[in-house]
Amino acid sequence: MRSFVFSENTDQYKTLIWRQFYHSQKVEFFQRKRVQTIVLLIVPFLLLLAYFANHNTNNLVAAFILFLVLCFWILLFFVKRNLVKKSIADFPNRHLYTITLDEETIIYATAVSQSEIKWSYFPEYEEFEKNFTLYPREKPREPIYLPLSFASDSEDLAALIRQKVKKKE
Repeated sequence: MRSFVFSENTDQYKTLIWRQFYHSQKVEFFQRKRVQTIVLLIVPFLLLLAYFANHNTNNLVAAFILFLVLCFWILLFFVKRNLVKKSIADFPNRHLYTITLDEETIIYATAVSQSEIKWSYFPEYEEFEKNFTLYPREKPREPIYLPLSFASDSEDLAALIRQKVKKKE
C-alpha cells in the first residue's frame, strides 16, 4: 500500500493541468483525427484555388462549407479551453487529500470523506509526464486523474497502474 498527500490548490498542479490539456488536444487533432485535420486544413484552400482556376461556383460553395466546419472546430477547441480554465479557477476551495494505491484499490481520502475504487472499474488509462488519467467503465467522459509526478515513489506507482490497467489506444 503506497500513498501520498496532495492538494490541487497549487500553481504547480494548475500548470500541469494546462500542459496535459494541450497535450491531449494535440493527440486528439494530430494523431487520432489526423485525416480529418488534414482535410479541414487543406481541402478548402484547394477548392478555393480550383474556383479561381475555372470559376466554378460549386468549388466556392464547397470551400466555404469546409471553412465553416474548420471555424466550428476551432471554436470548439476554445470552448473546451474555457471550460478547463474555469474549472482551474475553482481550485482554490480544494483541500488536501491522500491518494492511496494498493494491489486491489485506489483510495481517495480527505478530512471528511473516503472513496475506495477497485482497479477493475478502469479498463483504460492515458499517461502524460508520469501522471495518469484513468477512464471508468461506466462514465468514460468523467476520468480520474492521478498526479503521480508529485509522489516520491512515482515509478513504483506508475508500474502498479501499468500492471492493473490497459493503456488507451
